[in-house]
Amino acid sequence: MDEINNKNIDYVSEDIYNEYYDSLQSKDEKNDDDTELHNNGIFLSNKDNILNNRDSVYIHADDDEIKKYFKINALNKRDELEAEIFTINGKEEKTLSKQFYFSEILIKHKNSEAFVKNSEKPINSYAGDHMKIDDQEIIPWTEYLITDSRKNAKNQWDNVGFTYSGIIKKMIADGDESKEYLYLAMPKRSAGSLLTTTRSLLYGRVGACLKTGQGRGVITTFVLFSNVHDEIDFEFLGGDLLHAQTNYYHQGELIHTRMVKAYTETNIHDEWHYYEIDWNEERIHWLVDGRIVRTLQKVDTWDPLRQIYKYPQTPMKLHVSIWPGGSESNSPGTIDWAGGLVDWEGSPDIIEKGEFDCKIKYISIEPYFNQKMIEHRASRELETKVKPNKRIGYVFEEVDNENEYLEKNVKLSNEEILYLKSMKNTGNFPS
Repeated sequence: MDEINNKNIDYVSEDIYNEYYDSLQSKDEKNDDDTELHNNGIFLSNKDNILNNRDSVYIHADDDEIKKYFKINALNKRDELEAEIFTINGKEEKTLSKQFYFSEILIKHKNSEAFVKNSEKPINSYAGDHMKIDDQEIIPWTEYLITDSRKNAKNQWDNVGFTYSGIIKKMIADGDESKEYLYLAMPKRSAGSLLTTTRSLLYGRVGACLKTGQGRGVITTFVLFSNVHDEIDFEFLGGDLLHAQTNYYHQGELIHTRMVKAYTETNIHDEWHYYEIDWNEERIHWLVDGRIVRTLQKVDTWDPLRQIYKYPQTPMKLHVSIWPGGSESNSPGTIDWAGGLVDWEGSPDIIEKGEFDCKIKYISIEPYFNQKMIEHRASRELETKVKPNKRIGYVFEEVDNENEYLEKNVKLSNEEILYLKSMKNTGNFPS
């Protein structure tokens, strides 16, 4: 590609170029005219002035304004990426720690024009209501990365931090706005409600300040869960308000004998408690109010038959939920574990307000810097020109001629954002 050596050609990441192209399209549609936007006599609006080379886009750019646009935006995007993957600054390992205080949440109901601080109406995923905390949106799970627009998908990928299902409320305790919290509802004979992060982490420390649900068969969960069903759990039974159950699973293997109860000292429904999972490559700590109540060592999960560690070791998302473990539709084993059938008619919460609930004051997330990030950084081109800058995802790849869902098979990648055109589409046929 000799043309690349031309002094008038520079390159930036494709997502930056596409942003610029989309902005031109929007401007054309808004102005409703046929003005030809061009550079070097080649029309940008037709994308004819680029050469694609892997993830980069080479641009003919004599126009100083266009070059300035790409240079500034490319540098900004590069800075965002460096923060995104927690890169090393010298010998210092950096991570991003974030706390989400739900007293600061904003609400926008379907067909509303703006986010507001408070609303008397419940926030309903089925109605399409949205929330926002800091710079991150919380949207119904049925909307996330389901769009016919690549630009919309990219905007969601960048700006949506959580999805939810069910009914959520923003509540104020004792009329004091400093005591606001998020309320996950489980109305009579419903499946409950769920709040989930959109981003995964491979090792880290996560926490939630909770008041759990109460009542026979009512389950509250604070769980890390991966796409291949690795799992680290805190689960709370509504009929046992002085204990938290801790557990872990490897790729969905249902071995229930690993559960360990932790005494919480005070009532988990009436009192706020801070629950944490501290997970690294070698061990997992479960903590209640800063006190370690259980530790699992990776070395103790070795399976001599399969010659692997049955230890949670794949990227996981955080889930907080309330759900009816004692639903009539569940298996007898699940109902028995949950403490029996849910009393949908005579439970105190149902009589008083028509629903069960759990409450969340805040969530904290601290991803740990790990070897996969080091490998990813080392694999990127370390040139002075601007590199491809897309959000980091992950894939499983073959290692040692084995296709496994283990840490060694996890590879961070800069693949294009994947999204579905509609709910009828699948990963095999996304559009």
